[in-house]
Amino acid sequence: MSYTVDQILQGIDATTYNQDLDVNNQIVASTVATYMRGVDASNVNVYSVAAVSSSSNFKKGSLASSTQISYSVYIPNTASVGYSSATQAYNATTSSLQASLSTDYFTTTLQQTAFSMGSTSMESVSSNTASPSDPVIAPVSGDDDDDGLSDGAIAGIVIGVIAFVAIVSGAVYWYLNKQTSGEDAPLRRTDVENPAFKESNVDVHL
Repeated sequence: MSYTVDQILQGIDATTYNQDLDVNNQIVASTVATYMRGVDASNVNVYSVAAVSSSSNFKKGSLASSTQISYSVYIPNTASVGYSSATQAYNATTSSLQASLSTDYFTTTLQQTAFSMGSTSMESVSSNTASPSDPVIAPVSGDDDDDGLSDGAIAGIVIGVIAFVAIVSGAVYWYLNKQTSGEDAPLRRTDVENPAFKESNVDVHL
């Protein structure tokens, strides 16, 4: 399950943010992950940094010293981190993010993380506005509505076919070998037990 978030950072413009882009992205990712259970910082990807335009839906704060960032949040396995469904994971993580913004916990953590990572440009940045998108929920492998076969199922079918062909081939070989042995045996017994018969036939004709 994944979704995107548009968020406003106040106290830093886009140009300043981009001057130390990698570190600032790490600061944001670490802070976001702090308030989302089951989300690691590596699963938060900042993919857009832009100046806040006058037409933006965000109205809080000074536009001149604000930056709009957009990032994706990815939860690879919602069940493994304690959520009963992808919808619950989405509701829980977005609600937690909004709560941290409204109580200024997000701002406090953001500034502390910036200080610990040595980013002077982010030490006085605040944020209290974010807008999550609707979630994108990937189908779970093995669902009833999945028309494809898993790799394990395909491997099982192949092995089964090979085993069936081997059994049939062995049975055919055994049957043909038995038939051949049965036809040759009387001839050998005749030749061995009646050698004089052939000689007498030769004498008569001569």
